[in-house]
Amino acid sequence: MAKITNLITVETSNSRTKAGLWLRQQHRYALFLDFPKKSEGALKRISQGESIEPAIDDLKDEGIYREPEDSRHYESSRTLFHLLPQLHVGEKLHCYIDELRHSISADLAKELFLLTFRARMGDIEPARWKQLIEEQVRDTIRCGEDEAYAILKGAEENNVCLNLPEETEALMEDRGFSLERIQVDRSIKPVDILTRKVKREVMYGEMVSLSEVAALVKRHVEFTELILKADFDQAWQEWEKRQSPGEEGDLSNYAQFDESAT
Repeated sequence: MAKITNLITVETSNSRTKAGLWLRQQHRYALFLDFPKKSEGALKRISQGESIEPAIDDLKDEGIYREPEDSRHYESSRTLFHLLPQLHVGEKLHCYIDELRHSISADLAKELFLLTFRARMGDIEPARWKQLIEEQVRDTIRCGEDEAYAILKGAEENNVCLNLPEETEALMEDRGFSLERIQVDRSIKPVDILTRKVKREVMYGEMVSLSEVAALVKRHVEFTELILKADFDQAWQEWEKRQSPGEEGDLSNYAQFDESAT
């Protein structure tokens, strides 16, 4: 039976580096990165030894890498990019993110930026936050079929995906793949926690109150204040220190990440 290992990371340099080092220890697999499908050619060039900057510049020129919306994702992946030639995946490197989902996510990032600015001024709009995130969740679910098809086209007997959504995981299991989830890191970013809660409402009917949304938006504003004082990775480390034990949520469906394997 063909297998998919799903590595769950967050958008910090440390998390993406740990994933890259883990990948370097594996053998004979197809790799599916969480970048838009149109970025596949540029990332294959990097994996074949081309310098990172020309490939990234091409993605910017072609409008695939959108600034500032995509900056965090690409910047946190730089060490992973440096490691790509050492993975020896060649033509078995793929990108699976659907173009529609990528476009919608970029548009959402702009709207959330404006909502965050207003929230910093004291104008929290929980209903609007919840509406936008619910739309993103539903769009991700709708794109799941196309992303599953992209993986099916390039799948081998052994496959590794980065950050495959759980609904796409289910589609792959329906198609006969065995699946292992490995939690490299769990996002404690307030917006990501809110997204997980809204997704559970959409998928399982577990209602999220507007008061819960407002509380997470206030915490999101606190997190953004840290980013303004330091870079993102430093802000993340400081934010982690402020979290209560178990706040990352239920990890019972995930295998433990073995850092000694890196």
